[in-house]
Amino acid sequence: MASRIGADRGSNMFIYKALSAIAAAAFGAAVVLAIPGFSPEVEARTPPPVVKTDRLDIPAPAPTCNEQAWPYYAANCLRSDRPNSQPRTVRFVTTDRVAR
Repeated sequence: MASRIGADRGSNMFIYKALSAIAAAAFGAAVVLAIPGFSPEVEARTPPPVVKTDRLDIPAPAPTCNEQAWPYYAANCLRSDRPNSQPRTVRFVTTDRVAR
């Protein structure tokens, strides 16, 4: 009989723990659902206009030839500064294995 009382007490404790967990989850869900009701109303509108100051707009410096990336080279970077210079011959390498 004593062992049965202990078994009943253990199952009752499990039920109380389960019910406590369910009640805590329900209370937490109610709090989460109630929180947005306390927040202030939000109104959509355009941002205020930007007011210019007395400072001059300084344009960004033009990038040098070393700072430009292929294929966006400026025209002055494609030509040599040396007089009477000829274009340099380059080797053309492809992944195509067919002989040309």
